[in-house]
Amino acid sequence: AVTSGTANLLDGITFGGAQFVAVGASSTVLTSPTGAVWNPQSLGATGITMTDVAYGDGYYVAVNSNNQGVVYVSIDAVNWGPAFLTNHVMRTTSNGRGSIGFGKTKEQDEKG
Repeated sequence: AVTSGTANLLDGITFGGAQFVAVGASSTVLTSPTGAVWNPQSLGATGITMTDVAYGDGYYVAVNSNNQGVVYVSIDAVNWGPAFLTNHVMRTTSNGRGSIGFGKTKEQDEKG
């Protein structure tokens, strides 16, 4: 069995740019070229529950449940930065040509 090396819950995984990227609780980002050995990376923020990650057109995009209109973007899965949106994004998908996020507007989220 392969272990990730983290005790944090992992919620999303993708493959792109010749590596796997997994994200999860407590700002967890892990990378692996093979899926056998995982390397922790820094999101650059703490206490963020990452819910999904996608790869497309040379970019990794990670979304989170703490959202507040922020996704995290990286070109190498090592260096991450926030990107600010007008809607709350909870899940992402990729078709190999780009990434897209799905979610609710802030008003929809507040209504439940």
